[in-house]
Formats: sequence, structure tokens, C-alpha cells
Amino acid sequence: MNPPPPWLAEFHRQWLRARGSRPLPASSPFSRPWDDLLDAAGLHSAELRHHAAREALQLASSGFLSLTRGRHQLSINRIRLPISSEPWLLSLFNSPAPADSLTASLAVVASFQSTPHPLFPDEWPRWCAALTTAFSAGRPLRPCHWKNPDALRSFLSLVFDLTSTPWPPATLVRDADIALGRPTKTIERHHRALAAALSNLTGKPTPLESLGLISSNSRLLFDGPLSLTFPDGARLHSDALRHGLSITAADLARASSISTSASRIISVENHKTSFLHLAARNVSRDSLIIASSFPTKAVRLLLTALPLSLPHWHFGDTDPAGFLILRHLRSLSPRHVAPWLMDWIDHPDSPPLSCLLYTSDAAD
Repeated sequence: MNPPPPWLAEFHRQWLRARGSRPLPASSPFSRPWDDLLDAAGLHSAELRHHAAREALQLASSGFLSLTRGRHQLSINRIRLPISSEPWLLSLFNSPAPADSLTASLAVVASFQSTPHPLFPDEWPRWCAALTTAFSAGRPLRPCHWKNPDALRSFLSLVFDLTSTPWPPATLVRDADIALGRPTKTIERHHRALAAALSNLTGKPTPLESLGLISSNSRLLFDGPLSLTFPDGARLHSDALRHGLSITAADLARASSISTSASRIISVENHKTSFLHLAARNVSRDSLIIASSFPTKAVRLLLTALPLSLPHWHFGDTDPAGFLILRHLRSLSPRHVAPWLMDWIDHPDSPPLSCLLYTSDAAD
């Protein structure tokens, strides 16, 4: 039968959705109501449904399918795929068997696990071992899945090459694509998956910027008084402007001097809600409020340029990821960063707070 009829293609699609992610043999046949299957395949006319019934009866007589019949000659109530016929259905549509995909993906992971990593010598084999454990149980490990070995090999190759290169700070991702010999926008297209892979690899939230990569010229979202003076004498003042301004890292780096009349710095992890709420309340403009999850190049340039005597408070989430961001800020800021309204919320599976903060900061 060439090509396969549309109802059988729909049956195959539904089988893949239900059974395609299970590498172990099924314990019972897959079945679907016949009329529902025809409706899903778009076969609504009596002529098309009668023709489909004849095709199904022919396949059933050959032993590929089994049918629950009604009283009329072409009446079918339910269609079943015997477990022994699953290889036939897969070969008919050139679909790989789940067990074969799993075996191939485990081989892909094993080959990468045996490759020494120049920058993450311990983390890389540990992550590969975690992938092997998850895949062996028939589970994915975000963002990796065993169902497509070729896609898995391509993605692991990208992660390995990306993390094996000591990137200069503020390297644009398009330049990284060129350096790795990848098509333009490869890293950008896989941005979320790469960030998830890096976090799994390192065991902590790890955005691409932690490798020195930026998608574009880093920008700083801020509210409050800020003045920049440039070598040519030009000046930029935010004092008379309203909330939610942004400035590029290039402008911050080009400025010969940066100053503020604010009495404190407040960095805010959530830029979509918390930053806007705080900015709206900054009527007196006595605070310089900056949006900062992972401290970008623009954030680092600003914190370095402002007086060390200016106190810095950070308002972030109270989960482990929020305290890790606070730790990053503390490790990169030239001044002490104090938590503001960040009370540790303990959970049974939470790591000790001492693992997230420097020992001398535990009292904060």
C-alpha cells in the first residue's frame, strides 16, 4: 500500500504520541475508536469512510491489524495494533523504533562522556552520567531527549564546543557562531536550551553570559538620578526623565565619569514587575534602582564606577536561585551587597544557606 492511507497515517501519529516515548515493549495493544480516527483524519464523507473500512479490512485479513466489527459488512467499532505489528507500522512510515533510538542516544552520550573537557573536567562526565541514568529509565533530562539521536549529537556537540572555549568578556553570540564554524543564529536559536544545559552542567543557574557571551550590546535598565560625562564634553542626565530608562554597556564604558545624587543603590532581580513597582515609588528619586538578575557587563561597569561609599541593597527571590544571584553580585561588586527583604525560606530539599552565601555574610 503506497502511500499509506490518511487514516493509517493518523493512527501512526496517535501511536507515536502515546507510545513513541516508551522504549520498553508495550504490555497491551494500542487501539482507537474507528469513527474518532476517521474524524481526526478528515474523512467525513460516506464514500471516504467506506473506502477506509475496506482498506482496514484488507490489512486485518493480512494480520497487521485487528478490528472490532459491527453487524454490517463495513461496520467497524474499534481498530487495534497488535504488539507484534508495531515494527510493521514503524517501517511503513520509516519511523525508528523507540528502543533503537534509546540505544543510539545512549551511545551518543557515552562517546561524549569519554571525551575529556578542557574547562569542565569533572562537571562534564558527571552531566553525561546523569543523562545516561535518565535515558536508561526512559526519561528525558531537560533539555536533552533520547528520541532523536542525531539531534542529541548535534546539541551535545554545540554545548561541548561552546563550553570548551575561554570566551573574552562581552563576546557577541554571532561572533561565537563564526568562531565555532556554526551557521548564523545557531546559539541564539538554542539560547534557552543552552542555558538549561549549562545549569545542569554546573549545578546552578548559569546563563550564557556567565561564559562571557552576550546576545547584543548589554543594556542596563535603571530608574533614578544618573549622570554620565564623555571625553568630548557631552553629558547625559537622567534626573529629569521618567521611569524605566536603559543605557548600553558601550556608553558606560565610554564615559569618562559617572555619578549619581542617589543615597543608595537598589538592585532588583525581577525586571518585569518588582522593578516597575519600585521605580513607580521612587518619587523622591533618592534611590538608583537597577534591574539585575545575573550581573551583566553594564551592571558591573556601573557598580565599579560609582563611589564605594554608596550602600548597595539587593531585592531578589528567596529561593536558592535568588540567593545564588545575590552571591554573584557580591563576588563581582566592589562594595558589600546587603539583602533587602530577602528572608530565607527553607524547604526540605534546599541546600544549606552557607552553600549559597559567603560564610562572613551568613548573618545577613
